[in-house]
Amino acid sequence: MSQGKVEEKPDEFDADLKGHEETRDDRILAYDIKELHGRLSQLRDDQLRQIPILANGTPLHQGDTYIDLNDLSAGEFLAAGSREAEAGHYYVSKKELDYEFWNLLTGKADR
Repeated sequence: MSQGKVEEKPDEFDADLKGHEETRDDRILAYDIKELHGRLSQLRDDQLRQIPILANGTPLHQGDTYIDLNDLSAGEFLAAGSREAEAGHYYVSKKELDYEFWNLLTGKADR
């Protein structure tokens, strides 16, 4: 160690945090799904980039609220049992959006 320099030790949580960041970078956004541009035509591109879609096989947390962008007319639902995101569905977790944006997606903002 040189005089005046502090040797940095890796934080024991660095690997966990970096892993989480990588997952966030790899997630699918509504913007990335072409068919959603038409279905959500009321939203701007920057808004579509704020909507994370659950990847196929991702477990839905029991008791959490979701919406399927592939079937907006079905409205929001509570996950039950050991349900997972399935192909052909574009699930969004309510926890990932602020309430105003959620209300816009679910049509509650229109009421």
